[in-house]
Amino acid sequence: TKSTTINVYPDGSDTTVRDSVKSTSTCARPDLLIKKESEADTAYAINDTYQTTPSGNQIEPQTVNVNATATYRAKVENDGPDARTYVLKATESVETGWSISYWVGATEITSSITGAGYTTSSLGAGGSAIVKIEMTPGASAVGSTTKTAMV
Repeated sequence: TKSTTINVYPDGSDTTVRDSVKSTSTCARPDLLIKKESEADTAYAINDTYQTTPSGNQIEPQTVNVNATATYRAKVENDGPDARTYVLKATESVETGWSISYWVGATEITSSITGAGYTTSSLGAGGSAIVKIEMTPGASAVGSTTKTAMV
């Protein structure tokens, strides 16, 4: 958190403060973590590590057969001191023949998260929200093809 105070004086020689304002800014600190749905919550890896491009344990691979679904849980945490919302956007690689859907609880959010973005509910300091990601290769998916979804 950084703050600044500005005081106003009638002129340079007057030391009497006539008015004052203060601005305070806090850096938003979202943290994204991922795990396979079948894993325990303790499998969310590298908490409090912030990457603009995922690497290491921020990448969760899974191999599935045609028409079987690989399911993940992505958790967005509010590591900042104040309650706030976050906008999540997903991008997918170009391989065809795959079906990918995104869920928050029982609500499908695929069109928003792959479009302008999905806005989370207000998350208090330390609060989190879970997005379920389902990736299914259809019969037309080329064998040994890798499909990537990045949130």
